[in-house]
Amino acid sequence: MLFNTKTRINKECRRYSEPLYAYLERSGKKSSGFIRNLLEEWYSHYPEKHKKDIYSMLISKDDHSHLSAFFELYMHELLLKLGFTAEIHPEIEGKSTHPDFLVFLDSIPLFYLECALVKGPKKDTVAEKLENKIYDMIDEMKNDDFFLYVEINASSTSTPSGAKWRRELERRLSELDPDELYENLEREEWESLPQWTLEDKGWKVTFRPIPRSKNIRGKHCVRPIGIIWKGFFWSDIYVYIRNVIREKANKYGRLKLPYVIAVNVLSLFCDDIAISEALFGKLITKINREPDGTIRRREDRKPNGVWWGSRRPQYTRVSGVIVFPYLYYGNIAKVTPTLWHNPWARHPIDLSIFPFNQRVPNKEEMRMELRMGKPINEIFSLPENWPFFEKDDDCC
Repeated sequence: MLFNTKTRINKECRRYSEPLYAYLERSGKKSSGFIRNLLEEWYSHYPEKHKKDIYSMLISKDDHSHLSAFFELYMHELLLKLGFTAEIHPEIEGKSTHPDFLVFLDSIPLFYLECALVKGPKKDTVAEKLENKIYDMIDEMKNDDFFLYVEINASSTSTPSGAKWRRELERRLSELDPDELYENLEREEWESLPQWTLEDKGWKVTFRPIPRSKNIRGKHCVRPIGIIWKGFFWSDIYVYIRNVIREKANKYGRLKLPYVIAVNVLSLFCDDIAISEALFGKLITKINREPDGTIRRREDRKPNGVWWGSRRPQYTRVSGVIVFPYLYYGNIAKVTPTLWHNPWARHPIDLSIFPFNQRVPNKEEMRMELRMGKPINEIFSLPENWPFFEKDDDCC
């Protein structure tokens, strides 16, 4: 089994540094129980001889390994729900590598399927991991009248004194009147809030107290951190989507069947524009001055997509890409995928075999048409609000 059958009473939120599996294993929230039961059911459907490998990844303390295994388990179950059967890690002649699935319908092989996670810039440095530990230390603070705004200005590879910072923050918060600050906030006087900067062992962190509304004051189960400010940054998520698909595109050579790549994009900035830019090139505006002096603007694309580059089609071995925008446990019933068909695929994938959303090439109008399909919760036979049927408690 994936999870212990013990009774769980711990309803605390996930700690910032806590591995995803560890939180799911110990959480006593009703929603966590629903998630465990569903994953357990899916795991029971997974082929016996491959359970050991996916189990070791699912229980991993490394969240990337865990989420990769979750996505494979999800895709296997989705294929079953659609009436397919799947061979795990099929042999490819002349290759030592194996795709995730060879998919069959009525014993007829239809297509190969590869799963991949897409993330933004890697965040695995010692300092970045220590950030989560700092947030956990702050979360242990004893003050039930304020949230905290937290902004890390400077970091290092040494751990600051969490106990020292907590005591200092508790002392300063105890001297404040939450009603007075709340009135200031209602008048939109954000700058009137106090600001404190604490430093230790190369770390420099700025804090602001944010008074809680009266209905949640005094409730210790509400987490102290209200805002984590990371600053502004330019999101080029299309680059990461593109690079992951390119990495998978030629991995198995010339296949005799359609080849589909399923990607779970772990970014809040994943939308149709980002996906189209990954596949067909970055959108740009070209500006030309006409002989009469008028300015003409037209939309174009850079030739830097997966399927369109150097002014010609490429990576034609990829028949299509199934995109999931930020799929995780809590939105299994909400994230409906979209299959983007490659207009120049060597082996096109049959539109009729997938009931969910699809982007289909209209070559006459040079665009990708959206064909709506079934919502994902209907495919999985789950209520739309699964797994949050009721509020567990007043926390989080």
